[in-house]
Amino acid sequence: MDFVMKKLKVILSAAVSLAAVAAIVLLFISIAQPSQSVEPGTEEEGTNIQFTPSNSYEDAFTVVAENASLRLSANMKQGYIRLEDKKSGTVWDSSPEGYDTDESLKGAAKVSLGSLLNIRYADRDSNTTTQNARAGVTLKNNLNAEPIENGVRFELYFEKEGFLIPLEITLEEAGLKVNVPVQEIEEESDALKLTGIIPLPNFGAASAGEEGYFLVPDGSGALIEFNQGGSFAEYSQEIYGSDLAVIDATRKTKTQTARLPVFGMKKGDAAFLAIITEGDSRAAVNAAVRSSKSPYNVGNVEFTYRDSATVEVSQKTFDSTKVNMFEPARSQLEAFTVEYRFLGGEDAGYVGMAQTYRRYLTEEEGVEPAEAGETVPLTLSLLGGVMRQESVLGIPVNQVVPVTSYEDVRTLAQILLDGGVEDVTFQYLSWGKGGTRNRIPVGLSAEGGLGGMSQLKKTLSLLSENGMEMYLDVNLTDIQKSVWGFNGNYDSAKSVQKEPAIEYRYKMSTFQQDSLGTMTFLLSPQKILEASRKIAEKAQKLEFAGFSAAALSEKIYSDFGDNHVDRGSGEAVWRQALENLAGAKDGLMASQPNAYAFSSATLLTDVPVTTSAFTAQTEAVPFYQIALHGLIPMTTPSVNSFTDERFCVLKAVETGIGLKYTLGMQNIEKLRETDAAGLYYIDAEKWTGRAIDDYKEVSAVISRFAGEEIQNHEKLADGVYRTTFESGAVVVNYTDAAVAADGVDVAAQGFAVMGVQ
Repeated sequence: MDFVMKKLKVILSAAVSLAAVAAIVLLFISIAQPSQSVEPGTEEEGTNIQFTPSNSYEDAFTVVAENASLRLSANMKQGYIRLEDKKSGTVWDSSPEGYDTDESLKGAAKVSLGSLLNIRYADRDSNTTTQNARAGVTLKNNLNAEPIENGVRFELYFEKEGFLIPLEITLEEAGLKVNVPVQEIEEESDALKLTGIIPLPNFGAASAGEEGYFLVPDGSGALIEFNQGGSFAEYSQEIYGSDLAVIDATRKTKTQTARLPVFGMKKGDAAFLAIITEGDSRAAVNAAVRSSKSPYNVGNVEFTYRDSATVEVSQKTFDSTKVNMFEPARSQLEAFTVEYRFLGGEDAGYVGMAQTYRRYLTEEEGVEPAEAGETVPLTLSLLGGVMRQESVLGIPVNQVVPVTSYEDVRTLAQILLDGGVEDVTFQYLSWGKGGTRNRIPVGLSAEGGLGGMSQLKKTLSLLSENGMEMYLDVNLTDIQKSVWGFNGNYDSAKSVQKEPAIEYRYKMSTFQQDSLGTMTFLLSPQKILEASRKIAEKAQKLEFAGFSAAALSEKIYSDFGDNHVDRGSGEAVWRQALENLAGAKDGLMASQPNAYAFSSATLLTDVPVTTSAFTAQTEAVPFYQIALHGLIPMTTPSVNSFTDERFCVLKAVETGIGLKYTLGMQNIEKLRETDAAGLYYIDAEKWTGRAIDDYKEVSAVISRFAGEEIQNHEKLADGVYRTTFESGAVVVNYTDAAVAADGVDVAAQGFAVMGVQ
């Protein structure tokens, strides 16, 4: 009956007449009919809609909210909003002004540009359809709007599909807030499943005559320039990567992950940064530049309302069919929210966007600035041991093969001290009992194959005496066998198929699942929280700097089991688990860190310095580093994992972050045919000396700017960049020829430090 009442409200607000009464009767009839999936672009979907003055874009806007710097207006009849920056005079529209009279636009392309909100849905035959609110709601008089405090609330009824979706747009002191109250969404038909929601899909759309770019969160950050043309100038990427509980038999080519819940747009002398403040773990960023499909450059955020996986169902014959299996319930989140911050003048660029996100982290996420004047340590990630099948008296036996024993750590520490490097932070992977077997190490017990508890304590004591810090890694997501009360089959998260969620390894040659490789169960969110508490309670038995939470900080997934926890609501579990680990000691190391780890972490390692280099991207930028520098100390990914070591070292200088290397002291040749086969490059004999030399070359420069905000970043020429900090600047030259910059010669593959320009 809720649908009926909503529809009644819409109809009665339009007109009180006999026609309205007739419409009500028809409504009851239509509701009783099953909804069908219809592809957009048909005449029924508005392809041949003729725009008239009564439904044109420039129908009256009403001011619904205003503050000292911004004015929000809404066309409540047609479903448009307009944001005016009173200081700069810039206007940001939900649909391009004049699109409805643009004769170059035809049919469905024109209709879609007028949409306030887009949806995706699927039918029982796994057909997926995208629908826009202009065709599916507004032009069918199924839009209801009313003023609310500081803004406007729209209710969009997709009558044919059977979805009622509320959308609240309000003016906040900091900018524009776009909110979808998830729990108020209504679904009428069992035949169709709502899967995705895109609020304000065309906000700020730029025409072919406008210059600018999108900022997308791929890796370190990337720019997508407007008006590239071509069919491949499109971008779409999930925030925090794909949901590992939605199992895919094939993995796409390896790419960087979008680890920050943001995207931005620069258009002329104005810009905005969009921050996904609720629902980031269920969000994706989309961008498309002008092409044959549309003469506009458009970017937006898409939320997953209900996840699904395509699975093959075997028949009695050899044939099989593919069907969609849906998440058992809609998202558990209260809302999907995007907040827009508006920039002008010199701030209207990726640097200003990064500084805006930095302010958000300090003001809203509780991230505190680091202390200035501290040195930046050399960070070394050490692989403790691996499981490998060895022959014992001719019998194959799984044994722990030491790669860096507790004694080896002491040996390495002494090499570093002898080499003049004292400021060192260690990350110790697969160090404890069970850790080499992907067992949850809640007991914090030493591994006998690496030397036992007495040797471990001796090592930790030596490091402490010499001012070196040790972070012990605890993997709370991956489990292969039962130990300490956790069972891989029973305590794992469940996939959409209600089977244990498993993280497979993939063949690099085919990107298909490696059926012979190790299957790793993914621990359920409830058990992750339990494990984090148990580990924190045991922390005082050993003297070390803090925990490393590499797995928790870089991947997040759903649990589709009986205690359903979707990825969005699961983020709160991840945050609490990280806080538990952080509270046990003075520090917490987060590796390949997603944004939800920032509020707990004291050191970020493996921060991305590159992008996926998607076809649409035109420039890689250090957005991640600009936003975080001076807040939380950061390191590069492992320098020795790069084909071009020098490139990574120069990236550290350009962005003011520390160097990191991954090392192993013995049995490197035995890593083949183990889960650590990809770490073939970690031979400490080869890399320790080079790490010392690299660190000595750059540490003074990096430490000089530690704790400072990055004020500017510029491309001076191809391969030449200048980064300006609070107390000075550095110019980095990636080319093979010397260059002159600001009156200073910069060597090929080198850098120079100078005063503020």
